[in-house]
Amino acid sequence: MSQLEKVKNFLIYQTDRISVDEMAKKGMIEYINFSWKHILENLSSAEREKSEDENQFLRQNYIINFYSELATHKDEDGKIVGILTQLSDIHSLIKYKFKQPEFVNDKINCYHKMKKYIQSLRDMSYKFRDLANPNDSNAFKEFDEELISDFKMIARQLSRLDIQTNALLLLLAIYEKYMNKPIQLLDLMKLCEIFMFRIYYIGNWRSYSAQSTIYSLANRIYKGELNYNELLDEIKKMINQYCPKDRIRNLLSDTSKNWYDWGGLKYILYEYERKRCEEETGKTPKFEWEDLRERKKEDSIEHILPRTIIESSGKEVEYWITKFDDKSYEKNINRLGNLTLSTSKENSKLGNASFDKKKEIYKSSNWQIAQDIANDYEEWTEEYINEREQKLLDFAVERWGIDIIEANDYEH
Repeated sequence: MSQLEKVKNFLIYQTDRISVDEMAKKGMIEYINFSWKHILENLSSAEREKSEDENQFLRQNYIINFYSELATHKDEDGKIVGILTQLSDIHSLIKYKFKQPEFVNDKINCYHKMKKYIQSLRDMSYKFRDLANPNDSNAFKEFDEELISDFKMIARQLSRLDIQTNALLLLLAIYEKYMNKPIQLLDLMKLCEIFMFRIYYIGNWRSYSAQSTIYSLANRIYKGELNYNELLDEIKKMINQYCPKDRIRNLLSDTSKNWYDWGGLKYILYEYERKRCEEETGKTPKFEWEDLRERKKEDSIEHILPRTIIESSGKEVEYWITKFDDKSYEKNINRLGNLTLSTSKENSKLGNASFDKKKEIYKSSNWQIAQDIANDYEEWTEEYINEREQKLLDFAVERWGIDIIEANDYEH
């Protein structure tokens, strides 16, 4: 039984204990069952139906509602119990909360606080659905028609990053607080995308980095302790603390790193593709992100300077050995500037062919950034890898390195 089901059972039990009459009891139980039906439907629509998904949702809701109430303490055996340990058992925390004297001695207060808590779970489940699965037909339907596509776009971008648990928590709190201010909400979601990519992908910080700060911030947002400008400043402060703007170029141009194995590779190349398609044709890429995501990396990422320059016959490809010695080959093979998007059909033709032959395939590629390589470069040397990498770095700084949102006082 998941923690979510345990909490439901406890709330029904507690309802029986505190109800002053049968009508109130019946009404509350119906409300619990009604709410849980919608919660489970929304988790299903979000494609988060496993027990661990239900537990994660329950935990995030508790943090947003009650994180400031938690504190490290000693148990009856004198052992220190940390906040993270407490958060592993939300069922126990809820039982403890609603058995406090303020509720035991005031059944009406307990009844209303329980109902408020249940409502928060149900309301948040809709937002969880929207963020986790923006392709759902009902996602963001409470907004005006002209804004729905904008919300779905930024939510899709966030979901492409395999939303980190911490970032999802922050997004849920922001969505809850700013759903009646859609322009501010949209801007904050865009800032969260920058936050995620800069910290967890460019900065390569672990998913638990900034955890306690994010927990506290999400709780403060939900409780209305920050205005819009203050919230912007808090998120920007975290971004600049973990991955300052002036480090983006150095981090992405590190030649000691294998960028082919980098978790953010497909995302940065696809975002660059979106930009180039918009500039060249005013349209979106010919391939959807889902097409790219579902293909293996070897069927979707092309090494322009190939991973091997030895043909099946055992002979080295003359074009490449005249352009790269062993040292420069090892240095450049997995650099960001040497990688582009391709299709499995293109990859089968490209292999370790010379750049002259590759250019002909790039020219007819369905990827704009591959066409760019054919159009922009006569040869492929370390000099041109450097040049193309600088274009990608310029894009990264433009896309994720600046604060796209100015602090406007929307509160007045």
